[in-house]
Formats: sequence, structure tokens, C-alpha cells
Amino acid sequence: MKELSPSDLFETRPESLFSSQDRDYLLDFYTPLIGIKAVALFEALLSENSPESHSHKTFLAKIQISVGEMVASLNALEAVGLVVTYFQKGEKFNNFVYCLYAPKTPKDFFDNVLFVGTLRKYLDNDKINALAKKYALVPPPSDFENVSESFRDYFAPDLDDPAFQEQAPMTGGRKTGAIQTGFDKNAFLKALLSKDPRIKDVTFSAEEYVKLARLSALYSYGEEAMADFVYPHFSFGKEAGSRIDFYGVEKDAKESLRFHYLRQAPAKSSEVHDDGALARTIRAMDSLTPVEFLSKLQKGNKPAPSDLALLEELTVEMGLSAPLCNALVFYVITTKDGQLPGKYAEKIAASLMRKGIETSLDAMNYFSAGRKSYGKPGDGEGAKPVSSATPKTNPSLALTDKECSMSDAEFDQLMSEIYSPKKAGK
Repeated sequence: MKELSPSDLFETRPESLFSSQDRDYLLDFYTPLIGIKAVALFEALLSENSPESHSHKTFLAKIQISVGEMVASLNALEAVGLVVTYFQKGEKFNNFVYCLYAPKTPKDFFDNVLFVGTLRKYLDNDKINALAKKYALVPPPSDFENVSESFRDYFAPDLDDPAFQEQAPMTGGRKTGAIQTGFDKNAFLKALLSKDPRIKDVTFSAEEYVKLARLSALYSYGEEAMADFVYPHFSFGKEAGSRIDFYGVEKDAKESLRFHYLRQAPAKSSEVHDDGALARTIRAMDSLTPVEFLSKLQKGNKPAPSDLALLEELTVEMGLSAPLCNALVFYVITTKDGQLPGKYAEKIAASLMRKGIETSLDAMNYFSAGRKSYGKPGDGEGAKPVSSATPKTNPSLALTDKECSMSDAEFDQLMSEIYSPKKAGK
């Protein structure tokens, strides 16, 4: 989505025929993924269907949202294939064309591993099964005879009649938009060729590439990682189009999540440039994965399975970036005698998310100032953290003056006490 201005013009172009049930599909299947604001914007755009251009300013005033809210909602609609945006730069203002696509039917939605997999992050299995049951169709009776009249018997068509020879006019139909996964087919093939030179582009069908792209996007794996998952589950002995055991591929992808953490929130650097002990720790929080950081806190020892599960919960399910997760782990371990209680960590993670904290530096300020009194810069709430953009006057972290002056020896002593024999025996 390009940045837009209220003065820019737009037009909408429905690229599918919409049915009366589409609203139900949007509310039941798409709202959990993208939120009601995005769904409402889609319906508002659909109602603006006309050949002439519209002013964003007038449209925004009509539906009572800001430019930022519209851009955020459009990004969500584009991500799920409901809207495809086209842009043309002009001298005084820019032009946008919003092509609108019908939502997927329940069957198409559940057949798409990327959609249903993402839906599982927001709804439990009982709710998903209830949706499937709501839209399930009862099959025709198998113990009855089909006595329906045929088309040929009813109309007796003469296929030599000129009426059947004319070419039919073009019109609209049911069409859904494709989602952009960013999967590079060439990079995937290159990685596979390094394992087996017999593998060629024609080895896979278009449907298989689509499934691979969806799995790649769902689990946030790159093309090389997907090649690693596919190769053990690939068979030349099967027919083209069915040579990949996707059940095995997906199982391996899920199993590897404990070592490859999805980053639902973009990781932002704290931009701390001092060489003090705490500043070095902040940079470690920004650069290491949660598993690496926890292992470092444990003097290189492998984290326990329960700790790995907690890290996965914090990053994959709750959406903490790796730096935020590392800051949280550091804080919990240093305040809980070297322990990492899951429920306590999850409560703090929820607080970080609600406050909109984005960097490990902000998280450390949050912990130092006190969770109730902390406020982000500019929100006028609570203790105001010192900006990391002034490292000369605030050499380590934007904590208290006493904490900023912590020496390397004092920091090393703190780290050694985290897992001291005395505390371990408590």
C-alpha cells in the first residue's frame, strides 16, 4: 500500500460478483483475522461502486476514520486478498484504484492452509468446528433414486442450430483475490538442486508451489528452510503433482517452531551505542534469538523444555519480538531468583503489548520506572524515560543515574548471582 493523502483520488472496481452470503463469510472468517474496522472499510468501498473517481477526503469524512486508520485497514484487506491496490502518480495528486474481490467460500477458506492456520491463532478448535458445521452441506440421499428431468429431455436442443454456434459474451463470475506470500520459487529450486540435481522446475505442479508458498508464509520460513523440509518428503516414484507428502512437511515445520521463532511484531533496534555492561546487554537482547539469549544467561546451557515452550508462547502466540522477549526474560530471571515462572512472564508480556512498547530499551525503562507509572514518550503518562538518542549524556540505558553508572564488575556479579548455588537450592 502506497502512502496516501486526503487530496488523492480513488475509484473502486468490483472484480467479482458478490452474493448475499458474503457478509456472513466476512464476519465469520475474515473478522477474526483482520478486525471489524477492515471489514467495515471493505463494505464501505464496495458501496462506492461507480465509474467516476472519489476524493479520499470526502470518503474519510463520510465514514469517520483517519488516513492512518484507512491505510492500516487497507493493508489488512490486501494481505487477505480482498483488495488489490493500483497506484498512479500525478502532478498535483495521486490516483488509486481499489479492485475488490469476493471473500472465499467456507470450503475454499478451509482448503487454504494459510488461512485456516492463521485462523487457529485467534479461534479455538471448538469455534472453528462450529463454523465448519454452520456452513456444512447435507449430501444427496444415497438410498434414493435420482428421478430428475435432464436438460436434453426438457429442452431437446438442436446443437446444429446457429443459436448454439455464436460465441458467448464475456461477463462476471465468482473470483477471489490471490494473497501475496513473497515466496521465491527460483530460490527454493536452487536450494533443492543443491541436494539433488535431478530436481527440475517441472517436477512440481502449480498447486504444489501454491501450497509451499502458503506454508512458508504461515510458519515464516525462508525458501532454503522449506527446501530442507520438502526434500525428505519428496518422491520421484509418484505422479507429478503428488510427489510431496505435505502432511510430513507441515509436521516438520511445526516441530521446528521451537527453534525458529515467528516475529509477528517487527524487531526494532534500541540504538544504544555505549560500551557499558548494561548497554552491551541491550545490544545482546537486540541481536540474539530468545533461545540464544536464555542460553547465554544460563552460561551456555540448553534451556529446559518448559522454558522453550514459554519462549514459543511469548513470541509465536503473544507476538513479542525477540528483543522484547529477551528483555522480559532478563527482568523475570533477575527478580525471581533465577527462575522463569510462565504465568508471571505471560502477565508482564501482556502489559508490554498493551503499552505498545517496541524496543528492549523501552522495556527496561518500563521495568525500572514501574509498570503502573511508566508512559511512552509523548503520552503524558507516568515516568518519562530518557531518550536513547542522547548516549553522550546517558551512556548506558535510560534508567536511573545509579543504574546507568553500574560497572562491568557489578554487572558480571549480578549475572553470576542469577544462578548462584545458594539460590538454586532455595
